[in-house]
Amino acid sequence: MDRADGTRQQRWFLGLLIFGLPLLLRAQPEAQDVFASFQPASAVTQSRGIYSLWSNPGNLALQPPVDTLRIPSPLLPAETEIVPFLELSLLQPSAAVFSSALDRSELLNMLVAKISTPLTTAEKQRLVQAFVNNGLALSTQMVYGAGWLRLAPHTAVGVAVRERISAYLRFNRFISELSFYGRFHPYFDSIAVIDGDTVGFSTRPHRFSELFAGTILDFVWFREYSAGWGTIVLDDPAFRLSWGMNLKYVQGYAYLEGRVTQQQLRAFSAINPAFGIDYGKAVSPSLLDTNTLVPIGWGLGADAGIQFQFPRLALGITVLDIGFLNWEGNLFTAEDTVLNGLGSSGFRTLNLLEEIPKITGKGNFFKWHGLWRLRSWLPTRLYIGATFALPPAVHRFGFPSASVTLGVPLNKAVGNLPQPFLSAGTVIPLDTWISLYPALSLGGALPRPVLSLFAHIELLNGLLNLRLGTADVLALVLRTTPVLSATAAVVDFHIPKLW
Repeated sequence: MDRADGTRQQRWFLGLLIFGLPLLLRAQPEAQDVFASFQPASAVTQSRGIYSLWSNPGNLALQPPVDTLRIPSPLLPAETEIVPFLELSLLQPSAAVFSSALDRSELLNMLVAKISTPLTTAEKQRLVQAFVNNGLALSTQMVYGAGWLRLAPHTAVGVAVRERISAYLRFNRFISELSFYGRFHPYFDSIAVIDGDTVGFSTRPHRFSELFAGTILDFVWFREYSAGWGTIVLDDPAFRLSWGMNLKYVQGYAYLEGRVTQQQLRAFSAINPAFGIDYGKAVSPSLLDTNTLVPIGWGLGADAGIQFQFPRLALGITVLDIGFLNWEGNLFTAEDTVLNGLGSSGFRTLNLLEEIPKITGKGNFFKWHGLWRLRSWLPTRLYIGATFALPPAVHRFGFPSASVTLGVPLNKAVGNLPQPFLSAGTVIPLDTWISLYPALSLGGALPRPVLSLFAHIELLNGLLNLRLGTADVLALVLRTTPVLSATAAVVDFHIPKLW
């Protein structure tokens, strides 16, 4: 691989990190998985069919088991309601990126501008302050295909193939200043000219763990093949109990963990060889001699859920992503050495695709060592959701139910929620064929409370379904702390049993 190709592939990888668009743009967690799947606040209790696979497998069997009669009006004849026996869905992309450091125009500029305007001194000073203890988060996914099948009145199964990408970045003051000031940072109190390049040095150097305390740089990219099974254990008019489980085989494509806490540096990198990342003179026993996009890790996972349903209340409990990933290709770890010798003058623009490689240099910013294997954990999360019927007085205004969901991270794995997540919402049935799901959410990796809006549209009498949504309607009017997002599911078929 020549130098130009290596530089180009580094930029592709950084593009994945910043955009998080699937495979050649690609997919999760879901630092912030609520935004990867764009589900309403009622997902834990009211998701059905294929959507139960990544919400609550305890709901897999809760699609109505028999066809029923529907009377649209006293003056019209009864109709047979289409109840799915089989569901198929293809190509459902979702993406969300949000920032507590940049405003909406700056975030858009960072994402889409190929040639950015050079930053002025005043802009650099403002951005340095904006990034202190702030940063970026993204969560994307691509569902390549999913299927659901009712085997019996009380039993159903589901399968899905899903790509997931998640990233979370947070700067402390030092690294924020270093990124924009480069060798002009006061830390570098002397300079030298080496091979024609001006390099800044410190006469009193410090270790990375001292300088970067509180900094987080997490990135994970994996594909999962899941199969789920759910059953209704007790079916009574006054109480229904169901449960389900998914088993998953996981392929890993990239893993980056950089965290500094309590003066300890934890830095691991397992990046696909197709991106040609430069690790300087370091070698690894797990080095892969290929330029193709291949899995560099594998793992196993599981989800489990349960649902309690009463006449006016539904309670769902689910634990997602129990499991691990073994990284066995292109694996490196960084030493906690001193920071000294920086040639960059800092970010000139907000085009991070161009600027980040200038800071890290040619693999010499960190001192890397190769590893055979690293085991990381999947981002295990507990969700508890409740949906309750609203009083008749409220129901008359088109709000039949309200839902509350609490998400709690159960480990500190890359891609997990950095803090608990709370969402509250309702459903607005505008017509028999379209419903809206607004929800107010806060916590997780969100820079502020957000107002998500999700739409479910039924066409052809329920045979074809469209699902569209945005993670934050407020981003359309608010300039600061933007949340840019979109999701779509337009190839979603519900097929009834016709025999």
